[in-house]
Amino acid sequence: MKRTISAFLFVLGVLQLGTEVVLVAAEAGSDSIMSSSTQKCDEANTSKECQAQRLEKADKELNATYTQLLSVARGLLSESSPTQKEKGRRSEQALRKAQRAWMKYRDSNCESWSETQYPGTSAGLAWQGCMIEMTISREKELKEFLNEF
Repeated sequence: MKRTISAFLFVLGVLQLGTEVVLVAAEAGSDSIMSSSTQKCDEANTSKECQAQRLEKADKELNATYTQLLSVARGLLSESSPTQKEKGRRSEQALRKAQRAWMKYRDSNCESWSETQYPGTSAGLAWQGCMIEMTISREKELKEFLNEF
């Protein structure tokens, strides 16, 4: 339990303070849950590898929030009230439809954004940056929706 709490506080510190916390913890000999490539990725580092890590993290957070929201909608299906069951069914359908439409929009929008940088190495970075920003924004939007549900 102590190790889990330490790991959580370590990650929290990394999110708040950046790379320096990771390097200090690594030098102190603590159990690092970050890879060496992650240690080099701070907000200023826009390399393809760091952008890929940021996108993966944002995508995982979005998927977790989306799954949680679906669970809430499905929970209404077990309610005894026909009105609540209908609300749950309709909410789940609407959420799935909206998420599919948002994904198509995000992909098209980021593709068009990267085309403005073509040809060149910045096209891939533009695409990744767009995907990261839109994914983070959508996750925040779904969290707000979850709080209102």
